Amino acid sequence: ASGDFTVFEGVPGTGQMRFQILSSVSGGPATATIRSTDPNLINTAFQITNNSSSSGTGTDATNFKVLNNGATYIGGHNPIGNHADALLAVYGKVLATSLYVNVSNAVWSDYVFDKTYKLMSLKEVEIYYLKHHHLNGVPSAKEMEMNGSNVVETEAILLKKIEENMLYMVEINKKLEAQDKIIRHLQRKLAKYTK
Repeated sequence: ASGDFTVFEGVPGTGQMRFQILSSVSGGPATATIRSTDPNLINTAFQITNNSSSSGTGTDATNFKVLNNGATYIGGHNPIGNHADALLAVYGKVLATSLYVNVSNAVWSDYVFDKTYKLMSLKEVEIYYLKHHHLNGVPSAKEMEMNGSNVVETEAILLKKIEENMLYMVEINKKLEAQDKIIRHLQRKLAKYTK
């Protein structure tokens, strides 16, 4: 049958939400739509509210909210500041067995191995971190605290530093190999004079 209809009404102005649950079955799996009928929650499709907040103020605390545009907030208030446009905000730990983030080639750090890439000298690296107290191209602790950590950008920055370190190690190894050849050559010459 189609058109099963349930209406739950709260008391306006009490913090309780009024919503409708519309369900229908038409030869397939049941579907349900939940929508707010409270004019004070015009942009909210669905929300679950506790009767007591963790702050102890006695006001309601929203645990779960879905806006009409699909934005979902779990465990806290709407995001504010630099990330107010977030479509998913979770105030607490997130547990997953796997997580994928789409990455564009423009963001990833393989360009470090291009011949045109200018690698700072180790002396320049030292001068920079002594002055700024963080590596060149890495956000400072203050920036991270203010803006948060963009997972893709942070991963790309860390990979870039790993790849740069690999280039430094290869360069140092070449110098060590060259020095080793010189040392062995000098040892052979010295051995001739000490016979």
